Amino acid sequence: MSAGFPRLKPVKKSLKIIRPATLDSPSSSSPSPPSTQKNAKKASKPENKKTNKKRQARELSSEDQEDGLTPNSPEPDKNSVHTSTKRQRLDVAAHDPHVIAAYRALDHRAQFITRAANNYEHLYEAARLLPRLVGPFVNYDRVLTAGLLREGTYTAEDPEQAEKIFNDYYEVLCYFSTICDHFPGFRKHTDYLRQHHDLVIRIAQFMHTVAGKARGDDANRVKSHIYRVAQWHKIDAKLAHKNERGFKHLHTGRLLCPVTLLDEFDADPEWFCRAVRDLHDDRPWVTGDDWPLFLYDMDEYNPNDFKAGFLKGPLVLLCFKVVFTGPGSAMPSEERGATKAKGKPPVIRNFDDPADSITFFAIVYVACLTRFVLNSQLEWSDDDGDFKGLEFVRSILTIALRNPAWKDTVVEWYTRRVLDEPRGKGPPRNRRTTYSVLLSAEQGPQGSRSPTSEPAEDNKDNHQSDEDDADGEPEARRGEEASENAA
Repeated sequence: MSAGFPRLKPVKKSLKIIRPATLDSPSSSSPSPPSTQKNAKKASKPENKKTNKKRQARELSSEDQEDGLTPNSPEPDKNSVHTSTKRQRLDVAAHDPHVIAAYRALDHRAQFITRAANNYEHLYEAARLLPRLVGPFVNYDRVLTAGLLREGTYTAEDPEQAEKIFNDYYEVLCYFSTICDHFPGFRKHTDYLRQHHDLVIRIAQFMHTVAGKARGDDANRVKSHIYRVAQWHKIDAKLAHKNERGFKHLHTGRLLCPVTLLDEFDADPEWFCRAVRDLHDDRPWVTGDDWPLFLYDMDEYNPNDFKAGFLKGPLVLLCFKVVFTGPGSAMPSEERGATKAKGKPPVIRNFDDPADSITFFAIVYVACLTRFVLNSQLEWSDDDGDFKGLEFVRSILTIALRNPAWKDTVVEWYTRRVLDEPRGKGPPRNRRTTYSVLLSAEQGPQGSRSPTSEPAEDNKDNHQSDEDDADGEPEARRGEEASENAA
């Protein structure tokens, strides 16, 4: 023993050696006993089979007690649900997992290849349509959150129904329904979305950003074509530069002048523009609820009835065509087809029925774009001096809310001029023309059908074809774009 451990001395068994305890003494040179070694050794010992079975039995017993089961409990019914996980599954609203997966993958920063790989390119295109359907000043977070909360609870007894002022209440009521109709899968998953607020916020952020990009594309399209469409080159070449417009130029300043202040403008145009531009204390107030001249057809304008000629201004109609049917359809006849239009196809091609694209909200949206191209701001902004964009939109929508017949008349007026004929009406069907006389002579007395119906339809089709060709896009390219939109 001493040979193996030379530093140890043998001790007789009969002798007991008592040593002082030095565990707590900091000055002691004796090391503290490794108290953790025994525990480590105990933990390192593998459990035998009996111990392992007992431990598993105890765990199963505790789980059964948590679920309300005991060893004496009867055999559970196969149709009953006992676990908390299954109970939670029953509480989740019915949904399509593919739709929800696409919603959760939404990323407004993603490029086309990423959107296509994650199956939400169609949601991106739907979000691009939203500003053309609901307008440029929409709080998507509030609309979706409040819309889901109030869905199915609106009644005629709501105080806002009697007041009829387009405010947050009507914004949620009108815009939420439109979003449900045009954003794929949304209406069928409102119950599920009410349970997942984080997903609602994600969708709202996606809509806000993508809709903003679409509005920017529309604004740039109108901005780049307004000079030729409005033939401003015949007025002043300075108007080709946007920073020279607004109240920096008398022509655009008069178009932006409220009709109620038109006499004051004409009395001293230079002072009027300077006072508004520099925000003088005694300036005329150009606000959103005082509608500007460019919105009116002055041939119909009546100072005693501000709805007469309102929203029928020729410049607004031209800008509407630039956005919805393409710049070629808005160009003067002598300039049509002179240049090829660039960028995305006209908005109207995204609708199965072209008439669905012409709504009162779309008209107000284009009115906002038109005002933007008239002012001197280089980038889009909701406000311009004393003019507030949201106030502008809500004041117009309030009048439409209180005068539904007038609103329908305005929409019909645009539909005729955008989809049918440039001047808003087609020729009489039964008129006598050279073509109809020749057909009648060849058919003889037995020809009972009026020959003028077919030419009228042909003329209408040719007009639409001319507009497409004037937009400067080859037929093959249009087919590719149509297939992309369908995808």
